[in-house]
Amino acid sequence: MATRMKSSPEESHSADNGAEAPSISKKAQQTRERILQAARDVVMEGGAGHLTLDAVVARAGICKGAFLYHFKTKRDLLLTMIDDQVSAFDGGQEERELPFVGDPDPWLSSQVSAMPDGGMQKMSAALLAAVAEDPTLLEPVRGWYRRQYENASKSPRGTDIAGIVLFALDGVFLAEMMGFPTFAAEDLSRLMHTLQALARGELELTPIDKR
Repeated sequence: MATRMKSSPEESHSADNGAEAPSISKKAQQTRERILQAARDVVMEGGAGHLTLDAVVARAGICKGAFLYHFKTKRDLLLTMIDDQVSAFDGGQEERELPFVGDPDPWLSSQVSAMPDGGMQKMSAALLAAVAEDPTLLEPVRGWYRRQYENASKSPRGTDIAGIVLFALDGVFLAEMMGFPTFAAEDLSRLMHTLQALARGELELTPIDKR
């Protein structure tokens, strides 16, 4: 994102009104989020191929100057879309684990409870757009996945169970992202409850005795 060195177009005439710097910063942040949300809406509604500067500007209801103040290029926008979501998932991890204190692995339990949600839809939009534009943009997501599976490999629930849980969650997420038909809502909810029980140690995998 561009370094803040000057007033943005929507703020350039507020300096003479005695506006304080914090309020200016807040307005700029609101405009930035409007742009990001507009970009996500364009991708989710029309597909990654429809993500253009003109489409985002029109959807956000801003001028091109305001867009370029925050993002120099479309690539900058895509990187920010991805970085914001990766940071949001990492930054909120401790809070997500709080309801599962006392579980064998609060981290693993929290992964199930976080899926699916609005944040996943935002990540879907960022991923779809990035894949269409430049697969190298996915490096922050690859880093996040590496951390996820490193955590799974150290899970107190064991690598097998943690792996099954994560692979199932990834399958649901990717199918939802691509719009592939899977289960009805009721069946998907039941699947999530089963995965949660497995993650929390309320359900165990029992080998079949072949004797």
